[in-house]
Amino acid sequence: MTRVAMPTNAVTLREDGKAVLATPPDPHTGACQVALDPLELVHVLVTQIPDAGKHLVRYSGAYRHRFRGRLREIEAAKAASVAAQTVKDAEGKDAEGKDAEGKVASPPPVEPVTPAQPGSAEAKRRSSWAKVLRKVFEVDPRLCPRCKVEMRVIAWITDPVVIGRILEHRRKAGLESPFDARGPPAA
Repeated sequence: MTRVAMPTNAVTLREDGKAVLATPPDPHTGACQVALDPLELVHVLVTQIPDAGKHLVRYSGAYRHRFRGRLREIEAAKAASVAAQTVKDAEGKDAEGKDAEGKVASPPPVEPVTPAQPGSAEAKRRSSWAKVLRKVFEVDPRLCPRCKVEMRVIAWITDPVVIGRILEHRRKAGLESPFDARGPPAA
C-alpha cells in the first residue's frame, strides 16, 4: 500500500463540533494535532483517494517488469548451459574440464557488441534514452552543441589504438577533452 488507512483512534470529536486529527510531530512547530471542521476533515481525507485508473507506483531500472523478464530469461539460459555442461562432463571430461586426451576445453566465444541498423526496432529501443533525457532535463542530447543540428552516427570506433590516436590528436590541437566536466546547457 502506498498510503496506509486512517486509524480510527487518530480522529476524536470535541464538544464544540471540531474534529481533532492526530498527526506526526511537525518539524517546525512540534504540533501533534490538527483541529478541523468536519467538512475540512472530509476534504483532507478525500484528497488522499487517487483518481480512477491512476498509477500510484512506477518502477524503473532493475525493478521494471521488462528488466525482470529479461533477467529470468538470462537465468534460464544459464541453467540450460550448466545442464549442457554437465552432460558434456558426463560424456568424457573430468572435473577439471579436460577431455580424454588431457586438453582443456576452450570457453565459448564472446559475442561482440554490434551497432543496431538505423531504423531498426533495436535502434529505436536504444535511442529511447535520448527521449527520456529530453523529457526530464528539457535538453536534446542528439543536437550538436555548436550548430544545433541533429547529429547522426557515422562510425563505431571500438579499437583502443584508434581511440588513443584520436584523443592524442585532440590534446595536441588544444581541444578540450570530451571527458572534462562542463557546465549545464544554456537555457
